[in-house]
Amino acid sequence: MRLYARGLVSALSLAVCLAGCENGQRSLPAIRQSAEHAMYIKDYEKAVSEYGEIIQRRPEMYRDRLGQAQAYLAMGKPAEAREQLEIAYTIRPNDADVIDLLARAMLESGDLTSLAGELRANAEAKNRVWDWLLFGRYMFFAGDHDEAEKALLTAARLDRGQSVHPQLSLAELYQRAGDDAKALDRYRMALYLAPDDEKINNAIRAMGEVPGPTFALRPAEQGG
Repeated sequence: MRLYARGLVSALSLAVCLAGCENGQRSLPAIRQSAEHAMYIKDYEKAVSEYGEIIQRRPEMYRDRLGQAQAYLAMGKPAEAREQLEIAYTIRPNDADVIDLLARAMLESGDLTSLAGELRANAEAKNRVWDWLLFGRYMFFAGDHDEAEKALLTAARLDRGQSVHPQLSLAELYQRAGDDAKALDRYRMALYLAPDDEKINNAIRAMGEVPGPTFALRPAEQGG
């Protein structure tokens, strides 16, 4: 994601100065504890304020930007959340939590064009299973089933049929789209990889089938 926060370097320099001038102020751990408690009791306005004080004093603390963004999202303010998350992304561009929350903020703000473009660019640049899964999941949330399927199939190919998450994601996508035949095939492939997984076994039973070793299907991406 090509996101930039102007003035961040200057703000970080200021934070270094402020860090040595905190006499008479609450400690950052104390403020963070207060913010986390406010989140726990769903006092989101207080959480925003508390995290905001930490960010003002230490703008490089990306975890506190995540906390404030989560509070904003809980308040139904995705635009404000996105502002903090874009800055957090410049600090931690490979952090899964940052990318996931930023995508959520884009989705909830209705900016589906940016959501698709940024997640696609991120997946193509990093070309990791997780990034394609994320792209597929959010395209499904956005109602674009074709893009979701392409992204999840890419994740499955990169994974080479070695882990259950791409198979299960495809199964759930097909099932929600009403394609029970494809859904069942992917559940069978997931069963092959995780035969004792209760969720997979229950999903197969709910489709009227009996899970077991002979019902499992080798993932198509394993080849052979």
